[in-house]
Amino acid sequence: MNIAIKPGTMVSPGALAGKVSLVTGSTSGIGLGIARALAAAGSEIVLNGFGKPEEIADVQAKVAAEFKPRRMGSWPHPTNRPMSLQSTALSD
Repeated sequence: MNIAIKPGTMVSPGALAGKVSLVTGSTSGIGLGIARALAAAGSEIVLNGFGKPEEIADVQAKVAAEFKPRRMGSWPHPTNRPMSLQSTALSD
């Protein structure tokens, strides 16, 4: 990801503390940039997008290492089945 987001430049870094953000299309491109910005603002993150499981795990690890959200997870399934989202587990 080539968009620089620095936690120190956020107006209110903890503005989203305690919130959970499910970001669709967040394994690359604009969606990943949005997930990173939300993590920088203190949100817990659930990534959702296409890709191989190991690639998604790598993206998740990079975001977690850079922004250290309290919890982070991924949901590799279509979001048009909202009931299936209930079983999403965020890692502590």
